[in-house]
Amino acid sequence: MILLVIWPYNTETRGLLQVHVARYFRMKNEVSKTEESSSSTTNKLFTNTTDNAGNSYSIPFIPVKLRFMDNDAIELQNLHIPKTGGRTFIRYLDDFQIRHVSSEGSFKDDRIINSEFVSTILREPTRHVLAQWNHCRGKEGSNKPFAWVPFTAWVKYWSEFNLQYNGSFERHIFNTYKGTFQVPEGDPFNCFYIPINLQASRLGAFDKNIAEKRISTLFFVGVQDMFAESVCVLLVKLRHHQAASDLCSCSTRLPRKQIRGSQRKYDADSILNQTDLSAIDSITNLDQYLHALAKKRLISEIEMIRKEVNSTFLRCGSN
Repeated sequence: MILLVIWPYNTETRGLLQVHVARYFRMKNEVSKTEESSSSTTNKLFTNTTDNAGNSYSIPFIPVKLRFMDNDAIELQNLHIPKTGGRTFIRYLDDFQIRHVSSEGSFKDDRIINSEFVSTILREPTRHVLAQWNHCRGKEGSNKPFAWVPFTAWVKYWSEFNLQYNGSFERHIFNTYKGTFQVPEGDPFNCFYIPINLQASRLGAFDKNIAEKRISTLFFVGVQDMFAESVCVLLVKLRHHQAASDLCSCSTRLPRKQIRGSQRKYDADSILNQTDLSAIDSITNLDQYLHALAKKRLISEIEMIRKEVNSTFLRCGSN
């Protein structure tokens, strides 16, 4: 917990964020696309996206008011969902001297359900499942039995299990969650994670309606694949306008740094190319919906910040 809410930020923090922002402008991703016509994301009731198998589904537009934290004495309650880039996000909170309480948990924790200022980071579900598997393999040289469990076999097991389970296994995971680094009830692999919609289960989102409610009511929800944009939006919502003005531009390039765990290195693309992605879809359908909603909300907030706070926010030149 950080007890001060003062500026300035340090050089290392500046470098970390600047390089993420630089990546954002190189990619020219969805944010710039939303400005190409008057029928942008915020003007549509629904947009379509697809899962790994190419199946299309609709993501509704959820009206979100741009909310700010104006009381420096309030602590941001950060819900750290594992393997989403949460440790790097917490480092930003610390380096920007933002008052916060951050820990793994779920939406049944008192500090979460009783706060109006809850934040979290979500991750693209396919890569998230892969990161869970790799974490459970342990460090290089580990002799843990799980180290020899192939990713494809692990995913197939949980996909078939979920098809046979009578009821909502996400609700079971939510109700029986024991805490950080505790093997969940029902896991035969001695792994810390069961990959059946883990992000949705931590948020207590057992169907699409609850998922929409969570995304619309959280004070802040970022996405790991738009990390720079997420941090920049949070800075504005916390009224750190000078930091946002200095860092959320396209004028700087510095070496990248981020917190990485001590897990084994792996080639994600190679592994996924050998995996039945439809099996991953079957255990991440709610996580995919959550992630798409969160990404859509983030893009909407960027547009609102440009209209209400700073017209040059996350803009490079005339873009």
